[in-house]
Amino acid sequence: MIFNGCQKLESIRVNCGEYYLNESNLLQTVAKCSPKNFFKLKIFWDDYEDIGLELFSEELEPVFTSWANRFPQKSLYLILEYPDGLKVKKESMETIEKFKTLGVIKFKILLNG
Repeated sequence: MIFNGCQKLESIRVNCGEYYLNESNLLQTVAKCSPKNFFKLKIFWDDYEDIGLELFSEELEPVFTSWANRFPQKSLYLILEYPDGLKVKKESMETIEKFKTLGVIKFKILLNG
């Protein structure tokens, strides 16, 4: 709904976590529904009850492949900001690094806390 109403939107910051959106579903929605000018997604976790949780439990390859097939082709700048106790699932980090190397995404992690 937000993407439909904001066709000039270039970036957004979204909270994820137990009481917010699921990060994998968010990425799927961004890849499918974001406007053509969109290029920057900052995902923020402040939900400390999830300490020890591995982020991105679902497969990321289809999401990044979908992003790579968008027109016009623009790298997705993905910024993850989360507490020190959280971590990105190993397989997801491998997928992120693969698509980063291909130029599909730019990626940055910020630790908060």
